[in-house]
Amino acid sequence: MTGTLGSVSTVAWLSCAVPLYHAWLAERHSPLMPTVLWLMGAWAAGIVAGVSSVFFCPALPWLYAGLVFLACAFVSVLGARTPGVGAWNFVTLGLLAVLSMPFLEQPFNSPQWMLDTPWVVLLGGVLLVGAVNYAPTRWGGAALGLLPAMTAALAALHRPDFAWFRSPLCLHVIMVWGSACLWIAWGLVRRTPHPADRCTLLWLAFRDKYGVLWAKRVQEQLNTAAAHAGLYLRLTWQGSAATVQNEVNGIERQKEEEQLCRLLLSVLKRFGIQEAVSR
Repeated sequence: MTGTLGSVSTVAWLSCAVPLYHAWLAERHSPLMPTVLWLMGAWAAGIVAGVSSVFFCPALPWLYAGLVFLACAFVSVLGARTPGVGAWNFVTLGLLAVLSMPFLEQPFNSPQWMLDTPWVVLLGGVLLVGAVNYAPTRWGGAALGLLPAMTAALAALHRPDFAWFRSPLCLHVIMVWGSACLWIAWGLVRRTPHPADRCTLLWLAFRDKYGVLWAKRVQEQLNTAAAHAGLYLRLTWQGSAATVQNEVNGIERQKEEEQLCRLLLSVLKRFGIQEAVSR
């Protein structure tokens, strides 16, 4: 059974190159490019972990490396804007340096390779915040779906007495589960919504890519600017909506939508969203 599941997990994990390649194409000119590169690093570490388990080589350090790269991807989103993305890359590299300390604390090929509680808490906390950041977006199901796989991986790394979690079988289950979540996320991205106005399209593109932490800040900033401009339209979590109950003629609403869209474009300029939507 382990051999069959190993073959399935290897094929499934290798197939994730397709959505990652499309993510690279979509974000290669945007501030999210470092995030895609970190995700590719997590994917590469997963490949090495899977191959190592097949040949009975140490796989847990590579599993840990994959989780670290994933954590760095989540953190890199928090600084993905211009200007500032270059400086934030050093923050992400600092996180990488800190989380790399367990590699210096024990031999890489140790059969009892494990994480102490502080490292599990730190890494688990970053991964949890990263997943929850996307929970209210279109990617929420895929992001939260990663939680069981990440929990199993952390359990394997933290508890040497959990024999099943540290077995090749569990590693292959984690790889299949993670592959399914990535493919689900890509499928949700390809199901592009078709809202009635461009403002909502821009907003949804930004909200889903950057998550709730950035989206709430931008939403508050835009609604404040709209209020100062005397607009009755506001930006809700689902898109533009009127704040008045009375009927407004179509021409007036169209003008307001154009004004709100211009305000949103000015706010999102540093995130590269308008270029992505136009392509």
